[in-house]
Amino acid sequence: MTIDISAETPRVQYTVTSADSTFDYDFEIFQDSDIKVFVDSTLKTLTTHYTVSGAGTTGGGTVTMTSGNAATNATVTLVR
Repeated sequence: MTIDISAETPRVQYTVTSADSTFDYDFEIFQDSDIKVFVDSTLKTLTTHYTVSGAGTTGGGTVTMTSGNAATNATVTLVR
């Protein structure tokens, strides 16, 4: 698969006011570890705090916070 990553915005940000556990991203990644998740300024850990779907597909996917890690009253930033 070939992706022109220069044509994409590799960042999306959400302002969360009530508990939320799923966040969509619209940029391509090759593997789950290609995306970083920040809640406020804290970098979260893949599989400990969140899982990723959509790696290796066109159009992006979803980050899902694991049980007990929903974001509340925070800014969630997804970055490739």
